[in-house]
Amino acid sequence: MNNSTLRFALAIYLLAFATAYSTNAAMLELIRPVALGTHGFVRTSNMFDIDGLAYTPGVAGNLNDPFNVVDPAAHQGWGFSEDNTRFSWLDFGEDWASIKIAQVWSLYRPFSATQANGIGLSSMWWDDDNDSTKDPTDADVTEFVFGSADLTSNVNSQTWLADMTTTAGNEISLGGRYLLIQGQPGFHGRINEIAFVGYADIPEPASLSLLLIGLTLLAHKRKQ
Repeated sequence: MNNSTLRFALAIYLLAFATAYSTNAAMLELIRPVALGTHGFVRTSNMFDIDGLAYTPGVAGNLNDPFNVVDPAAHQGWGFSEDNTRFSWLDFGEDWASIKIAQVWSLYRPFSATQANGIGLSSMWWDDDNDSTKDPTDADVTEFVFGSADLTSNVNSQTWLADMTTTAGNEISLGGRYLLIQGQPGFHGRINEIAFVGYADIPEPASLSLLLIGLTLLAHKRKQ
């Protein structure tokens, strides 16, 4: 195989890799847990129950309100989430390791400015099981806090506000299959929904491209 053939193969490889990576990274979508539960009564199911919720496709770092609907139950809130003897868990499924989170959003109840004082729900960690025990190897969540906005003006409608946004290429990886959430004294509980936005970093497009490159080179070699 001569140098020109090698250069041609390398150029195709780089183009295929860049195309596969940018396709995965740019197509942001709503990331929903496949299951959730609690240890002790917490109304966590309220946080993921809006039928038809969708994210407008965009790129990481989009600070505009990207969601199509708000919660029909405008005043439900996150009940009992201020009790630190109670826990919730979110299951991101068997393919959790492929998920990248670019944005985290909270939907605030109407007239929350006097109560949503910026004390968000921050006691969270990643785990490989969904019990309420935090093992020494379980990683704390430090990148985002639910309901972290400090609202300064009251409005009579629900408001989506970002708890975390990232730039392209700086999305966060999950530290485990399960996100464990501990109730926190002082948390206002005035959010109606949580939305994770990101993508699955699936390697199939790049793998398929490499297979095609291999077949192309093999055919080229046979013609020589």
